[in-house]
Amino acid sequence: MTSTNNPKIPGACGCGRSPTGQCMGWHALSDEEFAKAKQQWQIQEEIKNMFGVPSSAGGSGTGNPKGS
Repeated sequence: MTSTNNPKIPGACGCGRSPTGQCMGWHALSDEEFAKAKQQWQIQEEIKNMFGVPSSAGGSGTGNPKGS
């Protein structure tokens, strides 16, 4: 498994799965769980764009499916 953090940038993701570049915990998901989380994140982003809500890389944690 690849390193999930970039030591030069706190919170940065190195696994390549995060659409924001910030660690969302997606590195630990199976391929099926990742596909579902990514689809849910894309839907949330489309809704935000429809209503003019700015996206934030830090987010509110909604991209992290743990505990859902």
